[in-house]
Amino acid sequence: MGDIVSLVEKAAETIDHEQALRTAEKMRKGKFDLEDLSMQLAQMEKMGGIGGLMGMLPGMGQIKKQVEGANLDEKMFKRQRAIISSMTPQERERPGAETLRGALSRVGWRRVRVATDRIVLEPGTALTLNALIQGYAADQVMAAFRARGIDDAFVDTGEFGAAGAHPDGTPWRLGLADPRHPGEVAAVLAPFTGFAATSGDYNMSFSDDRTDHHIFDPATGRSPRGLSSVTVTAPTGLVADGLSTACMVLGRARGADLVAARPGCAVRFTGKG
Repeated sequence: MGDIVSLVEKAAETIDHEQALRTAEKMRKGKFDLEDLSMQLAQMEKMGGIGGLMGMLPGMGQIKKQVEGANLDEKMFKRQRAIISSMTPQERERPGAETLRGALSRVGWRRVRVATDRIVLEPGTALTLNALIQGYAADQVMAAFRARGIDDAFVDTGEFGAAGAHPDGTPWRLGLADPRHPGEVAAVLAPFTGFAATSGDYNMSFSDDRTDHHIFDPATGRSPRGLSSVTVTAPTGLVADGLSTACMVLGRARGADLVAARPGCAVRFTGKG
C-alpha cells in the first residue's frame, strides 16, 4: 500500500529546506544545471534510491516490481555523480566532443530489451519516460472520469486534456505559454477538446541563451536549436506528448510531416526568439 507518512518523515529528515527552495527557484527560471542534478541524485540516495522511494508511494507496488525486474543498478546514480564531479566547469556547462562520444555510445533503442514481465537495459544505459508519462497520466485521469460517468472535465497533469464543456456550456479554452515571457500567454486554443502537450527549451535550460536545455537530439548529443516550443493536439495524451518531444528534435519541416501522418493531430511551432 505504500507509506506516505514515512516518505514525508524521511524527506523532512534528509532534505535541506533552504537548498530545496533555491533549486525550485532555479527550475522555475529554467536555470537547473549539472551541479543541481548532482545534488538531486545525492538526495535520492539519502532517501533510499528509486526502490526505497517507490516502496513508500501508495499504489506503486507493481511498478516497483517491474523496475526491480529491469535489473536497475542503484549504483548508477553514484556513477553519474562521479562523472559530473570529474568534469571541468567548462565541461559541466557544455560537454566536449570526447564526453559526447562516450555518452552517445550508450544511446539507442537497440540497447533496450522489452519483455512481457521486464525491461532490460544494457550496462551504462538509463531510461526516462519523461517524454510520455505526463500525457499518459492525462489519458488515465480522463478515462477514470469517463468510467464514473463524468462527461465534462479538464485535466492538467503537466499536459492537458478536456472533454465536454464548462458547467454553463461554454467551451474549454487552453492558453499556450509564451516561451520567452514567463506568465504570459502566446496563443489560445479555443474551443479545446482532446489532448495537448507542449515541449520547449524554457522549463529547464542549462545556459542563459537556452541553447542547451533538457531535450537532446540522440544523433548529436546536443539540444535542438531550431525551436523554442512545440504544441501538439491529439486524440490521446500519450500521442500528443510523444509527438511534441519528437517535433522539437526533428524541427519544423520534418516535425510537420510526422504530425500530418497521424489522424486527428495538429501542431503549432514557435521559433527561437
